[in-house]
Amino acid sequence: MVQIVLVNRARSFVMAALLLGAAAVVSFGVSANESADEERRAAASPPTEATPYIVAVRACIEAEAYPVYAPLTTEERLDACDDLVRISTNAVEAIGIRARNLYYHGSTDEHFAQAHRDLSFVIEIGTKTPHHYANRAFLLAHYQHRYDAALDDINTAIDLPLARERPRAFYFERRAYILLLLAYRDSDEGAVYGALDDIRRALSLNPNARLAPQLEDVAVEILRRLHNQHGRPIQRG
Repeated sequence: MVQIVLVNRARSFVMAALLLGAAAVVSFGVSANESADEERRAAASPPTEATPYIVAVRACIEAEAYPVYAPLTTEERLDACDDLVRISTNAVEAIGIRARNLYYHGSTDEHFAQAHRDLSFVIEIGTKTPHHYANRAFLLAHYQHRYDAALDDINTAIDLPLARERPRAFYFERRAYILLLLAYRDSDEGAVYGALDDIRRALSLNPNARLAPQLEDVAVEILRRLHNQHGRPIQRG
């Protein structure tokens, strides 16, 4: 879980709860379908035979046992993703699919550690996909507490051509979340205001953005704490 160093005040626990609650939304509240259109289209085409590859890809992407269409447990689904990586002739694509499923459906530290390794592999091999960077950014921040590296990744995600052409509210929510973690660590007013800018941008893209109100509450509370700490009005940095 995210380790947040707070001043020893009664409201510290409230703030921790707010940030941890925001983390759950920013990690898993986004529909995975946006990053999986091609995968689902491929899986939806009825195959002519149940080859090991077809069985693995259907199980990993659709969480069903082909050809009987029986639902799979999460562990069975993730095991199928491992099978897909072993037998696929397109390692980058298969590892990217496994990364996505570990990220959205994983439940253990090892699941998220493997998701980070898989995302790093597809990024380093040259894949320029915004959601790969955005998902790795969250893993870096939430599980590894590497906030600066996380900020680099989410900035890259937002600046990639595909994200510029089709900006997504949740990218800006995610960056706001990371900026608020940095604001806590560094007592940085500028990071708080940067987060507020991202919150406004997220709401302009999606007025119903679910995380934005929580993040705004956290930002206001951080500013209040900084104001009390320094005994002066907060000036935008």
